[in-house]
Amino acid sequence: MPTGRSHHPPRARGKRFAVLDPATGEAFDEAPDQQPDELDAVVDRAHAAWLGWRADPVARTMALLAAADADVERIADRLFWAAFRNCGQVCMAVKRVYAPARLHSEVVEALARRAKSVVVGPGLEAGSELGPVNNAPHLARVERCTAQALADGARAVAGGHRLDRPGYFFAPTILADVPPDSPVVVAEQFGPVLPVLPYGSLDEAVERTNGTGFGLGGSVWRTDLDRAEAVADRLECGTAWINHHAELSLAQPFAGIKDSGVGVAGGPWGLYGNLRPFVVHRPDEAGR
Repeated sequence: MPTGRSHHPPRARGKRFAVLDPATGEAFDEAPDQQPDELDAVVDRAHAAWLGWRADPVARTMALLAAADADVERIADRLFWAAFRNCGQVCMAVKRVYAPARLHSEVVEALARRAKSVVVGPGLEAGSELGPVNNAPHLARVERCTAQALADGARAVAGGHRLDRPGYFFAPTILADVPPDSPVVVAEQFGPVLPVLPYGSLDEAVERTNGTGFGLGGSVWRTDLDRAEAVADRLECGTAWINHHAELSLAQPFAGIKDSGVGVAGGPWGLYGNLRPFVVHRPDEAGR
């Protein structure tokens, strides 16, 4: 912490350093020719940014089609918008889809048709259905994430590139043939890019959905609600939806597990998290 007197050793002037924002990888702050106490202040600001990023429950939710007889066309619109609402920039948005191998191509094509037909434009422009990515550093991050997936062998069935127009617009992207260890699967794209992965058995699907460090939410899609709930019980996440996604009530707790944030929002659980316990110990008798 900065103090009135610094005990740091003298530092050669003319050197520069940068602290990277953990959320974007971009330079958070740069300190040219700083004195030791000023450097402490920069580190303190970077540390605060890191704590804020760690406490924000960003990532990561997934959708699991848990039956090979699912009606793909019936659920495709809901599944698409569960992933692409607000251009995918929602903490609880679907970030990856697991589909039975027999239905994988059908799911990919259904989502790709919607990605190709959706109208992308400024939010105040009549007819726009999907807006831009929030800022330039994040747009660059979405581009890098997509480019890495394509380099890993993925196929862009829709989109896969930045749109050639002013603003931070990225084409709604559906990826197939994505390696399971690609960053777009195991990390956090937080944008309009959705990988669709096939699975052979339900046990395999559950293992893969639980196989990351994230655990904010997930959804299970199948006609048999009892079996869907049995699958949902096996998901390692804070919230599991059945046949819908990202719907919340202010009365219910919303929280993640693993690396998907700390604390709870909603209901009495969220209230308690903002209270500070205070205990007074009083003896039974005066002077005791």
